[in-house]
Amino acid sequence: MNMSFPKFVLIGFIAFLSGSLNATRQEFCDGFYQGYVEGWNRSSGSIFQPSVPLCPFEPRRTVRDPKDDYEFGYEIGYDQGTEDGRRG
Repeated sequence: MNMSFPKFVLIGFIAFLSGSLNATRQEFCDGFYQGYVEGWNRSSGSIFQPSVPLCPFEPRRTVRDPKDDYEFGYEIGYDQGTEDGRRG
């Protein structure tokens, strides 16, 4: 394998970056899932587990949004679950 040093470094950096982005996405989606379930149950009055939609792409944060990925996902999931639970 005749790979030059800069190409090797670039591939390593891309692999590192994609791994860290995937971990961030997982935290966001875990929060979204938990928030959706709690929002749905609170607004619908149900004690059963709702069918949770696919995790959305993480939207751009504003100054007021939490810095923590899990909390950010939780807030978005809670809002969506509350809205969906009211509709039934």
